[in-house]
Amino acid sequence: MDIVLGTLVKPLGLQGELKLRDSADFWDAALESSVLHVEGPAGKRPIRVTRARSPRAGSHALVFEGVTTRDEAERLVGAALTIDGERLDVPLPSEPLAFQLVGVDVLLPDETVLGQVQDLLHLPAHDVFVVGKGEREWLVPNVPAFVRELDLGRRVLRITPIPGLLES
Repeated sequence: MDIVLGTLVKPLGLQGELKLRDSADFWDAALESSVLHVEGPAGKRPIRVTRARSPRAGSHALVFEGVTTRDEAERLVGAALTIDGERLDVPLPSEPLAFQLVGVDVLLPDETVLGQVQDLLHLPAHDVFVVGKGEREWLVPNVPAFVRELDLGRRVLRITPIPGLLES
């Protein structure tokens, strides 16, 4: 399973540097991995990051081995930067990433299944779980007031919603 770390959105300068728009599954240590790939219309190929900087939150400026000109960088625009999730050679962050949470059952205090986590939104104040069941969808803030327990091993998220949180 490939984990999408972000999308290459534009070249920066003339020396092959590229801007990466980070995905919800991005973590810094992933850039040191030897199982990175770029995936785009031309296919999938291994790639290695030789230099990275973070000019602002949500994006990174990357230099890849073998990409030394603006023309070479432009050919990568639109491609996804991915890491092979089956062969991870770098540690995952201590906080779970969106790909680890998708499909987790969300349980109410009476153990009723509200739905499953569909996504994790990174918002300025706190993360928010997108929980869905059929046509219904709820946004559940990832804060101690609502989240009682997250057990990734058992694939369960227990919540205590306040009145009105789950109303349409």
